[in-house]
Amino acid sequence: MRAGIGENVAQGVWPIGKHIVKWEVEDRCGNTAKASFILDLRNCKPPTAYCLNGLSTNLTPMDLDGDGIPDTAMDSVWAKDFDAGSYHNCGYYVSLSFSSDTNDKYIVYDCDSIGKRDVELWVTDVNGNTSYCRTFIIIQDNSGFCPPTIKNSDVNGLVSTEKADRVQNVTIELLNGGMQEVKTDIEGKYAFNQIANGQTMTVMPSKTDGWLNGVTTADILKIQRHILGLEPLSSAYKMIAADVNKSKTITSKDVSDLRRLILGITNEISGNTSWRFVHQLYSFNELSNALNESFPESYQINPLNADMQLDFYAIKTGDVNENAVTKGFNATQSRSKQVLELQTEELKLNKEESGELEMRVLNGSGYEGLQFSLQWDVKQLEVLGVEVNGELRIRDDNYSLQGIGEGKLSFSWNGGMKDGDWIIRIQVRAKAALRVSEVMVLNSVITPALSVVKGSEEEGNVVLSYRGMLEEEFVVLQNEPNPWTHQTSIGMLLPQNGEVTISVYDITGKVYLKERKEMRKGYNEYSLDKSQLPNAGVYYYQVDYRNNTITKKMVIID
Repeated sequence: MRAGIGENVAQGVWPIGKHIVKWEVEDRCGNTAKASFILDLRNCKPPTAYCLNGLSTNLTPMDLDGDGIPDTAMDSVWAKDFDAGSYHNCGYYVSLSFSSDTNDKYIVYDCDSIGKRDVELWVTDVNGNTSYCRTFIIIQDNSGFCPPTIKNSDVNGLVSTEKADRVQNVTIELLNGGMQEVKTDIEGKYAFNQIANGQTMTVMPSKTDGWLNGVTTADILKIQRHILGLEPLSSAYKMIAADVNKSKTITSKDVSDLRRLILGITNEISGNTSWRFVHQLYSFNELSNALNESFPESYQINPLNADMQLDFYAIKTGDVNENAVTKGFNATQSRSKQVLELQTEELKLNKEESGELEMRVLNGSGYEGLQFSLQWDVKQLEVLGVEVNGELRIRDDNYSLQGIGEGKLSFSWNGGMKDGDWIIRIQVRAKAALRVSEVMVLNSVITPALSVVKGSEEEGNVVLSYRGMLEEEFVVLQNEPNPWTHQTSIGMLLPQNGEVTISVYDITGKVYLKERKEMRKGYNEYSLDKSQLPNAGVYYYQVDYRNNTITKKMVIID
């Protein structure tokens, strides 16, 4: 320990245990005072637990009463048998056990244990710090001694949507079954193997992620048509999806809750989960009364006495047109090639100058709904207010300014519109000399940008152009989705027909793709597949058109 005049830090390499720390202070007149305290230095870092990935053992017949005839079959397994090199960073001795009790060092298995058994290996150091890992052991009776009445069974099944799309990453619990939960694989399958017969247990599926997955303004349109009796939902599963607040009724409250979710005002719907499930063998009695039936969202096995296959229908809450992604993460959803075009006047503003953006639908007669996000640079542009077209029955709850502080606005509306109708007016003020087209873009930062094609369930794209931009200018949109896993699309607006060159390179500048394409005036899309690039990571895409070059960043994830 260091000490000296003016020193106020005690430091050094000290052993574990209790230490007395003393210090003395002196003022300018020579007066001194002393004090001390006890420092209890402990090592609280837990050891690292490493398990073998499963073991198997065979039961041995045993004579317990000494009459020369085996009475049972059993085997003892020790905690150390599962150890794959557990250790402590400081080299401390570690104790291995099957629980936090360090005396729990072995387990005796017998005929009642045949099959797969979950195991926890606990590692405890000399200071009482613990950690554990999970593994399993398979108990076998190769000698055939155990009574034939003692048997194990398998429980497996499939989770899919009503239209037979397999659903991945659904959590399946086997309550009271003594087994760890599993997740469905890419084919929607799950399995619990070698479960002892005679037990009463419950198979419970659940999935709580991705509230916005498959949920768009197109779903709101279908729910409204159902409420008005114009187009009743055709199945009980669509009815369950439409009952987004789980009230056992489908009302305007469901529409309101769904709209708030799409606009990003909420990130979930209270009282419900993002996915619901129904056992596939259940038959609904009457479609109109389906929501009032006590349909099984789990399955009780009472008791288990044979192999069972238990399949479930998965229902994505709010997704009545059934376009939710059911496999993988951040996967793309297919859309039609139709594009709803929004347009507003280009504004060139000086510092502190105000103006208004009036956004009109150029080809609105072919659509009956749209949603999008607007994003702007808050350092250069301030949004002062918003007005929507009440004559089209667009209301204040069709947009959200919740993200205005970060330069974000979200919009969702469905209804009848004509070519040239205005939908929203935005009052802005410049914080520096600018052109609005350079600081404000339409994207999917909160609400995914899409349109609802009239007379169909198709979802198209939506783009924004600025009237009055210079002839040589063109617009390249941020790729959607971003980040992405399998496929993404790059949208661009060309002022005239012409050749476009698309290049993709990494952060080192290495070019992986370069392609020239002839594109037409207006909106165009370029699709990019993960197979065209070597690995996940950060990439840049560069689009060259005439004398213009625009570069944007994208991220690929596994």
